[in-house]
Amino acid sequence: MPLTTKPVEEPNPLLTIGITGHRAIAADPIVTKAVEAAIIKVFRTLANGSTPSKAANPSSTSTRFRLKVISMLAEGADLVGMQAALDCGAELMGVLPFDEQSYREGFAGGPSRAVFDNVLSKLSSIVVLGGIVGDDASYELANSEILDRSDVVIAVWDGDPARGPGGTGDVVHDALERGLPVVVISPQTGTTPTLLGVTGETSLCAGSLKLLHSRARAGSSTSDGLRARVDRSD
Repeated sequence: MPLTTKPVEEPNPLLTIGITGHRAIAADPIVTKAVEAAIIKVFRTLANGSTPSKAANPSSTSTRFRLKVISMLAEGADLVGMQAALDCGAELMGVLPFDEQSYREGFAGGPSRAVFDNVLSKLSSIVVLGGIVGDDASYELANSEILDRSDVVIAVWDGDPARGPGGTGDVVHDALERGLPVVVISPQTGTTPTLLGVTGETSLCAGSLKLLHSRARAGSSTSDGLRARVDRSD
């Protein structure tokens, strides 16, 4: 009897998603819920990937991605996105511009600090930079570190220019300059996410996700609950 072997199942490719956006949405629960629902929709679309035509290739199957979500854990869009990522079962990574305690003290209120603490406890890895509180360059460096690690960016953005160095508009511009696709969610209820990239602006759908295929890469998640810290002083 011939020896049969079971095919080795390859892990789904890993797609790393950077989150950026306005802090102000934290002040409006209705907007916060609408944005969270939109982000969850984007996560599910990205995780499902795109389905090739069965007519063109009857043996083909849809490409699914494992998701890793990375942000600065700032109040507002960052934490909303990270909470949505938790709800979708994604791996989480944080990048802080300076030490955790000083960063936490900058939150406006107790509820946001509670969300920050919960998300912080669920991170698989964290990068803590050696920046200075209130220094624009420290936040810009943290944004750059996030883009360095991202395959695609979700931006909760009103479309206006950045109100200061390192603002959401600047992050979107930098991401596009790097060739990263950006999914924009307007901080308004009922807004459909749109995809910005080398082909301009398109709706976010299975077909448009071809832009992401070249950025998907195989990888393995960090062990359960293990938080790998990288302290940077430069």
